Amino acid sequence: KMKIDLFNGEEQCCACGACYNICPQNAIEMVEKENGFIYPNVKENKCINCGLCKKACLYTNKEVRFYNDNKKVWIAVNQEQKTLKKSSSGGAFAVFAKKIINEGGVVYGSALIRNSNNIDVKHIRIDKNEDICLLQGSKYVQSRIEQNFKLVKKDLLEGRKVLFSGTPCQIAGLNGFLLGKKFDNLITIDIVCHGVPSLKMFQDFIAGLEKRYNASIINFSFRDKEKGWGLNAKILYEKNGKECNKIIDSALLPYYKLFLDSDIYRKNCYSCPYACKNRPADITLGDFWGIEKEHPECLAQNGGDIDTKKGVSCIISNSSKGNELVENCKENFLLRESTFEKAANGNAQLRGPSRYRKEREEYISEYEKNGYQAVEKLYKKNQGFKYYIKLLWGHTPRKIKRLINKARK
Repeated sequence: KMKIDLFNGEEQCCACGACYNICPQNAIEMVEKENGFIYPNVKENKCINCGLCKKACLYTNKEVRFYNDNKKVWIAVNQEQKTLKKSSSGGAFAVFAKKIINEGGVVYGSALIRNSNNIDVKHIRIDKNEDICLLQGSKYVQSRIEQNFKLVKKDLLEGRKVLFSGTPCQIAGLNGFLLGKKFDNLITIDIVCHGVPSLKMFQDFIAGLEKRYNASIINFSFRDKEKGWGLNAKILYEKNGKECNKIIDSALLPYYKLFLDSDIYRKNCYSCPYACKNRPADITLGDFWGIEKEHPECLAQNGGDIDTKKGVSCIISNSSKGNELVENCKENFLLRESTFEKAANGNAQLRGPSRYRKEREEYISEYEKNGYQAVEKLYKKNQGFKYYIKLLWGHTPRKIKRLINKARK
């Protein structure tokens, strides 16, 4: 019996779940390695060598289908203020999700869900407007697909409209799972993705915060807007029976900074084939970073109608299907036309993958050997006094002393 090799080396697998979902014998399991990342493993006693797993893998299949036709780009802001406040940027995803649900469809996307032990990050299926908030917001961690591709196919075959959102490789994974079959009732959205840390490392980071605050963390937001559009994190936690929240500057969270510095991603993220102009989804969403430079005429302070403190989305439509969805949602947006070049100037991952640095191996190796807290210590050591300057900025002498003692622990 011939052994099936799904990939050669960690840089050849994105863990999109296409092979796992398509196997008719359930012969593939997603296994977590010592470094925290998951990879598919074939159980040879169940494998019948049908080859479907290889066919579904668009990551290693050179005949990858990208959308190229009718590309259009917009600056976008959700007109509904309550929804806009809950979003990371301009609230574009919520508009599209609401449109599909109102037409009797279903929406799939990544959610942070508190379970009995920690915060899980996985794809879920929703069909109610009140649940859209579960899928809003940035998640700087790999979301578990589980068996959602099978659920998507079932919905599609039953004739329901489906909106599926995820990272570009997850969209390609869904396309691969469907084996090239086109469904008019499927619309896909990918995000401008930097790369993904492992769920295990994120959960270890959350566990560390719980220990620091001696509390149970209920929710974690990477992009809270209480202080405006940007990179402020917010934790919701329960302590002594009381719910509290705290906003934290991303510069003071090593996990967050390691993410932004591209030092804790999957190996394949540094050679991602989807970090370019040609995308696998109908629509690409991201922040319109650099709008003040690219479109100063749109800003409120210059006589325009966009308040950047509330967040601004970038919508890139990659197909005629994407164009149609944006057109049908126009009344819910404040929309201004732009160009791909202007959007890409503030989003490097529209031009190429995140840059690999040698520090990545140092941090991942430290994590394997000594766990996440050792990674934080190594990060602070590598940062030196720069980390403590950020920590102490704006505090009184008494609080500075207290913070230094706390940071040394």
